[in-house]
Amino acid sequence: YGGGFHISPDSNPRDGLLNVVVSGPLGRRQVLRLMALVLPGRHLGDPRVHHRAGRVAELTWAQPTWLHLDGDVLGRATGVRAEVLPGAVMVVG
Repeated sequence: YGGGFHISPDSNPRDGLLNVVVSGPLGRRQVLRLMALVLPGRHLGDPRVHHRAGRVAELTWAQPTWLHLDGDVLGRATGVRAEVLPGAVMVVG
């Protein structure tokens, strides 16, 4: 994650799992306080943060919600689905 933030500190690029970290809704002050925990990777214990890992992730919202993927704002959406495709991407490092 950009800027040294440890948004998903338990992720392993070689385990074949997709790690999803979700929070919200949060006000501006709450976001700033939470980001102070994200930087060192200590936010997963916060009750406002939910973390799951699996091969498929599907999230839906009743109202359009700002969608952030891999540090980028993609716009508003009412749902998103992601699936791990083994061998589809080569991870170097």
